[in-house]
Amino acid sequence: MAERKLRIRNYRNIGVSENQELLLNTSIERGEMGGLVVVVGPNNCGKSNTLDALVSFGKKNGLSAKDIPDFDNDNPSPELSMVICDDIITLGVNKSLSSQKTETESYFFKDKNSKQETLKEPSKNADDFAIALITFNVNNGQLGNVPREYHQRAKNVASTRKIDNDYQFINAIHQVNKRTWGANYYNQYLGLAIDDNIVNGYIKEFSQNTLSASVNEWETRNQLKVVPNIIKFAETFTSHGQLTTSPDSLNDSSFFKVLFSAIDYPLESLVNCYKKVREQNLNGLLKKTAKEINIKLEEVTKQFNKLFFLNDKKYKFELILETSSIYLSIFMDEIPLHLDKQSSGFRWFFNFYFSVIAQTNLQRGDIVVMDEPATNLHMQGIQELRAFMKEFAKKTELTFVVSTHLPFFIDVDYLEEVRIVNRQGDGAIIENKFHAIGGQETDALKPIKDALTVGRYVLYDQSATNTIFVEGITDYCYLTAFKIFHKIDNIVFLPIQGVKKPGIVDTLLKVEKLPTILVDGDQAGIAFKEKNGNRKNVEIFTLADIDKNWKTIEDLFSAEDKQKTKYFNDCVSFKNKLSASKVSKETKDNFKKLLENIAV
Repeated sequence: MAERKLRIRNYRNIGVSENQELLLNTSIERGEMGGLVVVVGPNNCGKSNTLDALVSFGKKNGLSAKDIPDFDNDNPSPELSMVICDDIITLGVNKSLSSQKTETESYFFKDKNSKQETLKEPSKNADDFAIALITFNVNNGQLGNVPREYHQRAKNVASTRKIDNDYQFINAIHQVNKRTWGANYYNQYLGLAIDDNIVNGYIKEFSQNTLSASVNEWETRNQLKVVPNIIKFAETFTSHGQLTTSPDSLNDSSFFKVLFSAIDYPLESLVNCYKKVREQNLNGLLKKTAKEINIKLEEVTKQFNKLFFLNDKKYKFELILETSSIYLSIFMDEIPLHLDKQSSGFRWFFNFYFSVIAQTNLQRGDIVVMDEPATNLHMQGIQELRAFMKEFAKKTELTFVVSTHLPFFIDVDYLEEVRIVNRQGDGAIIENKFHAIGGQETDALKPIKDALTVGRYVLYDQSATNTIFVEGITDYCYLTAFKIFHKIDNIVFLPIQGVKKPGIVDTLLKVEKLPTILVDGDQAGIAFKEKNGNRKNVEIFTLADIDKNWKTIEDLFSAEDKQKTKYFNDCVSFKNKLSASKVSKETKDNFKKLLENIAV
């Protein structure tokens, strides 16, 4: 069993009484990691804070005093951890807010032999000192005294004011400055009222930060960064009219700013081009410039077509420069397209591509956060967008984390994607498993219905489907997986968490007029059917009714496909990776036989 999760402690209203966890992925294996996480909950419960915690973790110095819970008098320290676990290791990164209100960061690693390491990030004070000494060196022309391999890195630090956590690099610059400007150069020239002990401590912080061979080896082997890129995507829908602007309005066009940034072409160069055209009457210069820009757009076109894979059509982008207007044309197999008339999925991906993918080096395992997207779309558009995001995540192995109050973002065949945030006293709790219902409750949809404040009928059309209640989450995952695989649309499966709860049939009759229940073919399942099988308005099947050799759902798998565990994460991972090439014909035929018998 493997998983990746964000652990949250004392972040605003989350994790106040005890740690909360947001489950991000149920597998880290190649081809299994990408997915969709849908966060739901009532208004003012903590959905946005949950997403903000994820975004804060992804930022350098993302934690600040504003994240301290304001209803607790002892001023607890906010703490966020990205944790990756499997059967062998636990590793990750912890970020917390110090008493000085600065962020501290440390790596942790523990294997099955209890080998444990903690690797600290330099403090903000150490970062600031290193940036100051390197910037001073560069600005005063001392690079000649520094090893050549450090020249470009020093220039980058001076221009970006971001530091590489490399002890050898920083110490080399420090030693050059001491030789050149004197041992206390940081007092005399940098204006820092500190002594040698403090300076040596700052430098030493960088020596403690070198990632261990264990973590480096793990990242290389899994092709996955322990600290992913986490990007918050501010959703916008570009209209067809925004693809056209005038030379005088070019600097005011938000779309063209994004476009030119994506192709790494200075917008000011095109502004200057039009200035020359007007001053010197050089209309031919527009043709030359358009050719240069469209060469850059060809690379964008290739990547767009590679990622937007819903059909076999090929898209092309071309920038047209005229004396009084500038516009981007979109073609599909040489047919010009009107952007406003394209599908919701295409329009969403068009904006996502140019504002995120083309400008960000997204890699496997990275996370894209979206707070209540698609509020301007109709029901079908939301469902289309959701399906596209899920397929795109699967192909690219990215993870989308979406908060929503729209029930159409929920798919009853993929309820394992749902995370529910609820208030508990002053704080908020996160439930990662939709089926974890307490007491005698049997309606697995109840937590989701309550979070969205909607009825069951909004989540799926009960008149067009037959609801079949199954014993648990394992059955739900396997049966929905093969239902989707075999394209059987008239069934909805829901787990009831076992058949031993008293009055379970009466409870189900309150949520479904004609419930169908599928139970194991073991002794408990057969006893349940014998007790309740003669009741009106209830239909009960056991697996043994379909095939006498089937006692539990695991009996439908061939020997080579047999699943090792019944853990939630493993069941979800199997469901996500199911394909014709990964499951034997025997297993597929067994599940098809079961589905066809109960779908009647």
